[in-house]
Amino acid sequence: MPLDAGFGPMNLDPPSTPPDQIITKFAAKETEFQDALNHYTYRRVARVQTIDDDNKVDGEWYEVDDVIFDPSGRRTEKVVYAPESTLTRVQMSPSDMQDIQHGYPFVLTTSEVGEYRFADRRRRRPHGAR
Repeated sequence: MPLDAGFGPMNLDPPSTPPDQIITKFAAKETEFQDALNHYTYRRVARVQTIDDDNKVDGEWYEVDDVIFDPSGRRTEKVVYAPESTLTRVQMSPSDMQDIQHGYPFVLTTSEVGEYRFADRRRRRPHGAR
């Protein structure tokens, strides 16, 4: 599919706002989002399934949690529904559980932005271009 399929030609001019400034502004908004998320209650539904060679589910881990505030105002998680896991070919490790509980949604905050390296790839030729 050509790069301009349905979208018009790609603009390779430098952006009017420097990339570092775009990233800084983006991370600041993400920090605001993370802060807001920490003040809301919500229900989280998480499911891990294994699929057999016939494309059918042959094991499942499933959990529904309410992320709420306790009477003292501390944020806490309450398991609402968690049937016994039927996974046999994989295991849910404590690290997997932590990723589910704290790993999403992915938010790139100002305190984390320094852990990543960003590159402007607009000048690179697309695969197959001459």
